Amino acid sequence: RQRQMCIRDSPKKGYRDLGPILRDQPNTLIDKQGRATAITKDYQVARYDPANDKVTVDKLLVDGKPFREVVGPSAVHPDWRLAADGRTAYLQLLNDLRLFQIDLGETAGKPVQARSLGNRIEGKHPDSRGSISIGPDGRVYSAVRIDNETGFGTGYLHHLVRFDPRAKQMADLGIVAVKNPEFFDFKGVQAKNHDGTLRPRHGFHTLPDDTLTPLHVIMAMIVAHDGTIYATTIYPFTLLRIPAVR
Repeated sequence: RQRQMCIRDSPKKGYRDLGPILRDQPNTLIDKQGRATAITKDYQVARYDPANDKVTVDKLLVDGKPFREVVGPSAVHPDWRLAADGRTAYLQLLNDLRLFQIDLGETAGKPVQARSLGNRIEGKHPDSRGSISIGPDGRVYSAVRIDNETGFGTGYLHHLVRFDPRAKQMADLGIVAVKNPEFFDFKGVQAKNHDGTLRPRHGFHTLPDDTLTPLHVIMAMIVAHDGTIYATTIYPFTLLRIPAVR
């Protein structure tokens, strides 16, 4: 299914197709100049400027190379957030360990410059979905799932990572662990859906020390104004609360 860049002129007129086809499950940023900005299917930057009712599509470059070449053909689901300055965006991909910083402040018609900030963490088969968020102090948070190669248990481990733009440092804040594992009865009678199928409950697993931790994917994450982190995971659909990490 293709996702197009559209605008709603008014309730009566409905939506108007602006042209560019967007990548995967796109989200749109509104920059300091009021332009709606999104990533196209071929990893360029599409911008709609309401001041002149025009759409532009500009190259997205990393050290002079097209972004799509830097991340490769298997990269999917770019997800980004805009910093408080209204021009700096931070972007991650579902299956890539890197975090990218993008300057959206240039005028239309010029290449959009990005740079890699390095891997958020080291590991195999990363999975990171809707989990990038900028805290009130400007630090960038993300949750990344990687293979558990520690020798302590199996499956996957979800790490909470944080990039500090001032210190220019990436930090692994640790693995997500559930303090109240009794919040759900994983061993009781399995509930059923309306059609009679069993409701899945395999989204968590237990490490050798009985620590309960997410198994599959964190679907979304946000950092609140006080630094508290909220994340969701599935099977069962769960809201996780992580106290502010100082």
